[in-house]
Amino acid sequence: MYARKDTVYFCKIGENLKPFVTLPYRADGVAVQDSTIYVTSQKYGYILITVRNTGMKLRSLRT
Repeated sequence: MYARKDTVYFCKIGENLKPFVTLPYRADGVAVQDSTIYVTSQKYGYILITVRNTGMKLRSLRT
């Protein structure tokens, strides 16, 4: 996982980066635990929690 501006990207080893999720504001950090992806955005004021395989949003936590 890699965040640049408002988009989080992913790739498998040996493949090119592919967009995973785009936020309304800049993504400041990304964390991965098992199949769960946590994306932070200070300006947005939330931690977005998604499923890695589907990109489906599980919830947003207000920071």
